[in-house]
Amino acid sequence: MGILEQLEIDYDLDIINEFMTHFNVMTTALEPLIIGLNNEQNFPMNLQELFRIFSNVHSAAKFLKLDDVERVTRLCMSIIGDTMEEHGDHNIASTELIDWLLLIADQLNGYQKDLEYDNEAFRPLNPQIIKIPQHLVIDATTK
Repeated sequence: MGILEQLEIDYDLDIINEFMTHFNVMTTALEPLIIGLNNEQNFPMNLQELFRIFSNVHSAAKFLKLDDVERVTRLCMSIIGDTMEEHGDHNIASTELIDWLLLIADQLNGYQKDLEYDNEAFRPLNPQIIKIPQHLVIDATTK
Protein backbone atom coordinates (compact mmCIF):
# COMPACT_ATOMS: atom_id res chain seq x y z
CA MET A 1 0.00 0.00 0.00
CA GLY A 2 1.32 3.42 -0.97
CA ILE A 3 1.53 6.61 1.06
CA LEU A 4 -1.38 8.27 -0.76
CA GLU A 5 -3.60 5.20 -0.53
CA GLN A 6 -2.99 5.05 3.23
CA LEU A 7 -3.85 8.75 3.58
CA GLU A 8 -7.09 8.16 1.65
CA ILE A 9 -8.01 5.41 4.11
CA ASP A 10 -7.15 7.47 7.18
CA TYR A 11 -8.55 10.87 6.15
CA ASP A 12 -11.40 12.45 4.23
CA LEU A 13 -10.72 12.56 0.50
CA ASP A 14 -11.39 16.33 0.35
CA ILE A 15 -8.65 16.93 2.93
CA ILE A 16 -6.19 14.82 0.95
CA ASN A 17 -7.05 16.50 -2.36
CA GLU A 18 -6.68 19.95 -0.81
CA PHE A 19 -3.33 19.00 0.72
CA MET A 20 -2.04 17.56 -2.55
CA THR A 21 -3.05 20.71 -4.46
CA HIS A 22 -1.52 23.08 -1.91
CA PHE A 23 1.63 20.98 -1.49
CA ASN A 24 2.18 21.03 -5.25
CA VAL A 25 1.61 24.81 -5.49
CA MET A 26 3.88 25.52 -2.54
CA THR A 27 6.73 23.28 -3.65
CA THR A 28 6.57 24.83 -7.13
CA ALA A 29 6.86 28.32 -5.59
CA LEU A 30 10.00 27.52 -3.58
CA GLU A 31 12.74 27.80 -6.22
CA PRO A 32 11.97 31.36 -7.45
CA LEU A 33 11.64 32.58 -3.86
CA ILE A 34 14.95 30.97 -2.90
CA ILE A 35 16.78 32.39 -5.93
CA GLY A 36 15.32 35.81 -5.07
CA LEU A 37 17.07 35.77 -1.70
CA ASN A 38 20.20 37.07 -3.44
CA ASN A 39 18.42 40.37 -4.17
CA GLU A 40 18.53 42.95 -1.38
CA GLN A 41 15.05 44.31 -2.18
CA ASN A 42 13.40 40.86 -2.34
CA PHE A 43 15.29 39.35 0.59
CA PRO A 44 12.96 40.25 3.52
CA MET A 45 9.73 39.54 1.63
CA ASN A 46 11.01 36.25 0.20
CA LEU A 47 12.21 35.13 3.64
CA GLN A 48 8.77 35.79 5.10
CA GLU A 49 7.06 33.97 2.23
CA LEU A 50 9.39 30.97 2.57
CA PHE A 51 8.69 30.85 6.31
CA ARG A 52 4.93 30.96 5.58
CA ILE A 53 5.19 28.13 3.05
CA PHE A 54 7.29 25.93 5.33
CA SER A 55 4.94 26.67 8.24
CA ASN A 56 1.82 25.77 6.23
CA VAL A 57 3.33 22.56 4.88
CA HIS A 58 4.63 21.69 8.35
CA SER A 59 1.18 22.09 9.94
CA ALA A 60 -0.53 20.01 7.27
CA ALA A 61 2.16 17.32 7.34
CA LYS A 62 1.95 17.10 11.11
CA PHE A 63 -1.85 16.74 10.94
CA LEU A 64 -1.54 14.01 8.30
CA LYS A 65 1.31 12.30 10.17
CA LEU A 66 3.71 12.68 7.23
CA ASP A 67 6.74 12.57 9.49
CA ASP A 68 9.43 12.97 6.82
CA VAL A 69 7.80 16.12 5.43
CA GLU A 70 7.13 17.43 8.94
CA ARG A 71 10.77 17.03 10.03
CA VAL A 72 12.23 18.73 6.94
CA THR A 73 9.84 21.67 7.14
CA ARG A 74 10.42 22.07 10.88
CA LEU A 75 14.15 22.30 10.23
CA CYS A 76 13.53 24.88 7.49
CA MET A 77 11.36 26.97 9.79
CA SER A 78 14.17 27.00 12.33
CA ILE A 79 16.83 28.05 9.80
CA ILE A 80 14.59 30.67 8.17
CA GLY A 81 13.67 31.98 11.63
CA ASP A 82 17.36 32.31 12.52
CA THR A 83 17.97 34.07 9.21
CA MET A 84 15.14 36.53 9.85
CA GLU A 85 16.65 37.35 13.25
CA GLU A 86 20.16 37.75 11.84
CA HIS A 87 19.45 39.87 8.79
CA GLY A 88 20.08 43.60 8.74
CA ASP A 89 19.20 46.45 6.43
CA HIS A 90 21.53 45.54 3.58
CA ASN A 91 21.67 41.77 3.72
CA ILE A 92 21.15 39.04 1.19
CA ALA A 93 21.27 35.29 1.64
CA SER A 94 24.65 33.60 1.55
CA THR A 95 25.37 31.25 -1.33
CA GLU A 96 25.60 28.50 1.29
CA LEU A 97 22.03 29.18 2.46
CA ILE A 98 20.64 29.44 -1.08
CA ASP A 99 22.29 26.16 -2.11
CA TRP A 100 20.97 24.43 1.02
CA LEU A 101 17.44 25.74 0.47
CA LEU A 102 17.56 24.52 -3.13
CA LEU A 103 18.41 21.05 -1.79
CA ILE A 104 15.38 21.36 0.49
CA ALA A 105 13.19 22.39 -2.45
CA ASP A 106 14.40 19.33 -4.40
CA GLN A 107 13.69 17.10 -1.40
CA LEU A 108 10.16 18.47 -0.97
CA ASN A 109 9.50 18.18 -4.71
CA GLY A 110 10.61 14.57 -4.43
CA TYR A 111 8.26 13.98 -1.51
CA GLN A 112 5.45 15.51 -3.56
CA LYS A 113 6.23 13.07 -6.39
CA ASP A 114 6.36 10.17 -3.90
CA LEU A 115 2.82 11.08 -2.84
CA GLU A 116 1.61 11.66 -6.40
CA TYR A 117 2.94 8.27 -7.55
CA ASP A 118 1.68 6.61 -4.37
CA ASN A 119 5.11 5.20 -3.53
CA GLU A 120 5.27 2.87 -0.55
CA ALA A 121 7.60 5.21 1.33
CA PHE A 122 9.19 8.61 0.99
CA ARG A 123 12.60 8.73 -0.67
CA PRO A 124 15.63 8.92 1.63
CA LEU A 125 16.74 12.31 2.85
CA ASN A 126 19.52 13.83 0.77
CA PRO A 127 22.50 13.53 3.15
CA GLN A 128 23.75 17.00 2.14
CA ILE A 129 20.71 18.47 3.92
CA ILE A 130 22.23 17.41 7.24
CA LYS A 131 25.02 19.94 6.67
CA ILE A 132 23.24 23.02 8.02
CA PRO A 133 24.55 26.30 6.56
CA GLN A 134 26.82 28.16 8.98
CA HIS A 135 26.68 31.52 7.22
CA LEU A 136 23.11 32.58 6.59
CA VAL A 137 23.45 36.15 5.33
CA ILE A 138 26.04 38.45 3.85
CA ASP A 139 26.17 42.22 3.60
CA ALA A 140 24.96 43.16 0.11
CA THR A 141 27.08 46.30 0.09
CA THR A 142 30.26 44.19 0.13
CA LYS A 143 29.09 41.70 -2.49
